[in-house]
Amino acid sequence: MDLRSLLPRLLPGVSLPLGIVLVILFFLPWVEMTCAGTPVGEASGWELTVGEMSMSGNMPEQMRAQQDSGDDEGPDGRPWFILGLIVPAILLLVGALGAAGRLPSKTAGTGLVVLGILGIIVAALAFSVDYADEMTKDDEQQPQTQPADAFAQQMGQQMAQQMAQISTETTGTVAVSLVLYVVVALLGVGCLLLPMLLPPAAPDPVAAPGHPPAGPPSSPPPPEA
Repeated sequence: MDLRSLLPRLLPGVSLPLGIVLVILFFLPWVEMTCAGTPVGEASGWELTVGEMSMSGNMPEQMRAQQDSGDDEGPDGRPWFILGLIVPAILLLVGALGAAGRLPSKTAGTGLVVLGILGIIVAALAFSVDYADEMTKDDEQQPQTQPADAFAQQMGQQMAQQMAQISTETTGTVAVSLVLYVVVALLGVGCLLLPMLLPPAAPDPVAAPGHPPAGPPSSPPPPEA
């Protein structure tokens, strides 16, 4: 198999293992919520999509009591993050078809560029997630009632102080996903440029113009009787 037939399969085929890795990364923690620097919860790409969070054992008692009582409705769902699963799934298909030689370089390249850009957008949106801001807004929207006693008032003040210390940080999973999506887009660009970069196919050997094709030497005429 020569270079002209190998590279159109090799470049899209590289996206096949990338798609597998990106699917795995989608179910790993994307964001982490901390309280005074201590991790208290995390959310994967799937949990960001459906509006869930896995809370850790370090969650303050006041926050845990609020969650157990049902006052905490959880973070808002972000349905657009489902692209973090759809894009790698399509990437697997493109990689499989490309490796089998069933996609032209132009089609595979265009698909990889589009998928890479969509993935970059999804990863960039993950950097803007702020669960702490959502929890603060939800707390402000709840009706404020007068505490029944000094103990309840003190508990409310402690809860407010802990809410002020909550922050949301993006994990390294998102950064790795972002880099891989950039690689996907670059693979697409390579597929689009491939026809211009490959050397032209060698022409079939033909006889030079004006000269008959070379053949077996003619036998001498038979001797005259």
